[in-house]
Amino acid sequence: MKPVFTRPFRNRYLFVCDLVLLTAAAYLSFVLRLERLDLGAAWPGCLLFTALALIITPYALYRAGVYARYWRYASVEEMGLLAGAMMISAMAAGGLSLAIGRFVLAVLSVPRSVPLIFLLLGLVATAGPRFLLRLSARPFAWWRASGKADGVQPQPVLVMGAGDAGAMIVREMKHNPHLGHHAHPVEWPYVRHGCAAGHR
Repeated sequence: MKPVFTRPFRNRYLFVCDLVLLTAAAYLSFVLRLERLDLGAAWPGCLLFTALALIITPYALYRAGVYARYWRYASVEEMGLLAGAMMISAMAAGGLSLAIGRFVLAVLSVPRSVPLIFLLLGLVATAGPRFLLRLSARPFAWWRASGKADGVQPQPVLVMGAGDAGAMIVREMKHNPHLGHHAHPVEWPYVRHGCAAGHR
């Protein structure tokens, strides 16, 4: 059975999801700042900030390589890239909107705290779907690892004393149960007479 998600399908829909959720995050940033749903005179500034955010943020995510990642196997590195790209985009969109409101047209002014609020909401909006995608891979991987997917019982494998490389091997086996191996990590570095023995 092939995995449910492939990279072109996943990232295409994640891009659309980003556009929708970032729009909501920009609006909610103004709502939280002004403490009302009807923005009134702040609507022009909200529209300006939203437009800038929808242009800058996807570009920043693209340049950071966020749309080229396999989010079913995402780790701390991917989340770090996402957080860094969101920080840069929030600063850029906030700086441009503040400059336009100050030097071009006052009606487009944006409260200074809005970019910071948007950074927090935007990070949740972009990381949330990807985190759910990452979690959704776990039940599928367990189902495949149990042998229920193809009726083949996986062969247990003992991984010992390999440090980061061993952790990567174990993770690869868990995420690719079609390899037919079920990893059992052990911290002891030596094997003697077929048994695990080690020194601390």
